Amino acid sequence: MSNAVLFKDIVIPKEGFKRGPFGGDLKKEIFVNKTVDTYKVYEQGVVLNANKNIGNYYISKEYFENLKKFSVDDGDFLVSCSGVNMGAIYQLKAPFEKGIINQALLRIRLNKIIIDDNYFLYLFKELISKKITTGSGDSTIPNFPSLDIIKNIKIDLPDRSIQQKIGLTLSLLDNKIELNNRINAELEAMAKTLYNYWFVQFDFPDVNGKPYKSSGGKMVYNEELKREIPEGWKVGKIADWIVSDKSGD
Repeated sequence: MSNAVLFKDIVIPKEGFKRGPFGGDLKKEIFVNKTVDTYKVYEQGVVLNANKNIGNYYISKEYFENLKKFSVDDGDFLVSCSGVNMGAIYQLKAPFEKGIINQALLRIRLNKIIIDDNYFLYLFKELISKKITTGSGDSTIPNFPSLDIIKNIKIDLPDRSIQQKIGLTLSLLDNKIELNNRINAELEAMAKTLYNYWFVQFDFPDVNGKPYKSSGGKMVYNEELKREIPEGWKVGKIADWIVSDKSGD
């Protein structure tokens, strides 16, 4: 069973939504070198690259105290508020550097009793972000809406137990897809390495299992390719080497 609620109903009161400080509050002259007493300024790059380690801007402890209301906490969701990637989202999870968000980010802090993190992430990506980025007016890139508009976005929220099942299932599927993509990338890299080793360097295994060219394998100059190739190799088309089956089977 689902209940119709507003976005503001699923976040922590007073802390649920926080846009970054005005640009004037984070002028270049206030940034300092990273030390044990500095605080990180989280930028859009963290969200767009889904990498909490991106960024090299830091502020002093004193300056952090002045902007503490913009600080980040474990489990906070950070949303990109400008550019073509407006509406992109990333969840900050421990361990991470203490710090604040900059003016290009929105911090969302959920009421975990009401909504499951995983479920919210997919709900935001598939529904809420589209409502945020629809925009209005003549601008090619719409402006990020006011917090009042965001707070009153309507969503259907099932029971938390159902949220957890949906969120977990989608998360597992995404993890599997990511794993398959990594495996494919590694296999592609291996294939490229093998191709280079065999057909560019010509160090395929000889009859003794040693690298052909590096072990003194005979090379002959090929006029068509304008380079040396292993003795006995020929230049041709794959079609010339395919045996045609004319049996009709």
